[in-house]
Amino acid sequence: MGMRWYVARRLMWVAFAAWFALTVTFGMLAVSPNAGEFQAAQQAAASGEDPDEAIEQYREEQNLNEPLHERYISYMTGYLTGNWGYSDRIEKNVLQAFMDRYPFSLQYALPSVVLTMLIGYGLGLYSAMNQYSRSDYVATFVAYFGLSIPNFWFAIMGVLVMGVWFQDTAVLGFHLNTLKVPTFYQQSVPILTDFYGIPYPPLDNLQQLFLPVLVISTAGFAGNMRYTRAQALEITNQEFVKVARAKGASGWRVLTRHILRVASVPLMTIFVSQLLVIFFAGSLIIEVVFQIPGLGLLTFKAFTNQDTPIVLGATLITVFLAIGGNLLQDLAYVALDPRIDYGDR
Repeated sequence: MGMRWYVARRLMWVAFAAWFALTVTFGMLAVSPNAGEFQAAQQAAASGEDPDEAIEQYREEQNLNEPLHERYISYMTGYLTGNWGYSDRIEKNVLQAFMDRYPFSLQYALPSVVLTMLIGYGLGLYSAMNQYSRSDYVATFVAYFGLSIPNFWFAIMGVLVMGVWFQDTAVLGFHLNTLKVPTFYQQSVPILTDFYGIPYPPLDNLQQLFLPVLVISTAGFAGNMRYTRAQALEITNQEFVKVARAKGASGWRVLTRHILRVASVPLMTIFVSQLLVIFFAGSLIIEVVFQIPGLGLLTFKAFTNQDTPIVLGATLITVFLAIGGNLLQDLAYVALDPRIDYGDR
């Protein structure tokens, strides 16, 4: 009963946080200059019409002349009923726009998450088990390198190297142009989906996903590696690990049955945070640099163009995923460590 009540309270908190975020975003957009009015006036002036009449017509079409509280109620009612509005910029329903764009984001985000977990956790555990060895120093250097370089700089350097330097460079008679991968996303390559609607790229599309996955995974597994190594070293020196080794347990059994089981609880925290970074901050940078027509690029253009329906929809999705991810994280704590009890929370 304690767990059910805790989940119910967290779900109510999700609803409150979503309402608060949408309210703040709506208020900020309501008091900021509207780019649509400027565009309507500009088009009217170019065609010899009256800009003031064009602005007034635009405000009537967008219901901007209504009182602010009526516009606010209309927006909130629409979100509760599934009507997230219509974007005049892209001439499409907001939900449909998100459904059309999410496959482009998932096709590079999913492999990035897998690589971030496998490489980061694997290197961290290996470094902890081989502390102060040559391989530990190499893995630490790779982790510091990944943490030190900004994602946007690494992405731009990838475009420069692949798009410019590999174009006309030859090493010992071998032209590097044969190793070049696409630097900008080409929508002409189709995206396939399985029975459950999960997108997966065909072989022709894997080449143009190489750079985005590389850029995101580098920073992701570097952070995971450092955090995993620190947690594993802390557990390695505890008494129960020393007892297991004294009883003759193999290194693999000590790692998987003792160290990893205990370290998995704090590692779950950084795993959820890494997912949020990849899907939000990482997607904006990667999709803008590589021109991937996913959710990040759609949101970025919506902010720059002041496309209110898209901005509000992206805000709602972000809030739900962030708070929902934290809820799943807390539930995973219970599955990984039965000593945790939410009955008194």
